[in-house]
Amino acid sequence: MAEIARDAILYGGKDVAKAQKAAEDLLQKLVANGCDEAKAAPLSRKAAASLNEARSVIVVLCGEGDGAQEPNFDRFWRYLKRSADRVDQLTTAVLDIGDGALGALVSKRFEELGSTPITDVEKVVAALKPTASSTTEIQERLCVLYASQTGNAECIAKDVKVEIEARSPTCSVVVKPLDAWRERVDGTELIGKGATCIIIASTTGNGDAPDNGERFWRYVRKRAQPSDLLEGVRYCVLGLGDTNYDKFCHVGKVLDGRFAEVGADRFYELGCADEAMGLEHAVDPWLNGLWPALCGLGLIGDGSVREKVDLGEPVPVACCCSTDHAGLLLRGFDVDKFLRENPRGLDEAQLPKVREASSAEVTAAEENGRAGA
Repeated sequence: MAEIARDAILYGGKDVAKAQKAAEDLLQKLVANGCDEAKAAPLSRKAAASLNEARSVIVVLCGEGDGAQEPNFDRFWRYLKRSADRVDQLTTAVLDIGDGALGALVSKRFEELGSTPITDVEKVVAALKPTASSTTEIQERLCVLYASQTGNAECIAKDVKVEIEARSPTCSVVVKPLDAWRERVDGTELIGKGATCIIIASTTGNGDAPDNGERFWRYVRKRAQPSDLLEGVRYCVLGLGDTNYDKFCHVGKVLDGRFAEVGADRFYELGCADEAMGLEHAVDPWLNGLWPALCGLGLIGDGSVREKVDLGEPVPVACCCSTDHAGLLLRGFDVDKFLRENPRGLDEAQLPKVREASSAEVTAAEENGRAGA
């Protein structure tokens, strides 16, 4: 079992019984309003260490002063104030029914770690209510999530977004780092029910996840996660790696298998690209198969594979250069002439590498031309 609920109400302080009663009253109100994933539990060190697994946390305190409280709160607070783990995905509320000193400390620390604070109980209910499975209509959305250390996975993710929106101008695609999986679109997490996720994940070091995907990497691999954790999610994975290292595409391969283990539905095959051979040799064919797969789901209207144009053999330099009587290049490369000779298109790779003639060569060519006239 996870150490903390996705929507957690944690209680503690000097008067634990009073805090627990307030937490249970709040829990009843949340459940009555359709927030059926909320659960109440006492504060603990394990809860503090598991904040990244939660979507929202409400801390109910009944304390006195900022000195020592009951042991569970002290353990929670010691861990929280020393932790360097960001909780940017977390929505937090702190309700202090004591003298307010503890609440001020905890609220400030949550804010320092990046959480989004909500100060009013009614707003807490409103914030959680749209995510309740019993009251929310599942919204379909398309997300491209990347774990990128050097920028390759991020660039590919952004290219995928551009291509999807070019094929279906009305389709809105969210592109985010993998560690932003808790962020909400229309009240639902990016990797939540109704989501179609394209995961592009690099592998670094000895099979490690990049920095902007490491938190999700730890979260999804926990063996205690329920088998329906990602139920209602469709996904595919493109892994980037290097065969010069032992664990080639390890992160992509593990994510592909783990998503299926926790209830997600794979809609397109795993792809593995090798930087040692050139990423494009695997990325381009994988993308060519992605468009028909997305079209089959009804997410884009154009799933055609667009073949690259064959520009043919390079046109000879002599056909495209302006020369004098001696054959020396005088005015550089003639693009208009090139296009007349090669009407199928201009490819920069076909442009000949030419040089401008020096002034001495031009003078000599002109003199030779006059002499031969």
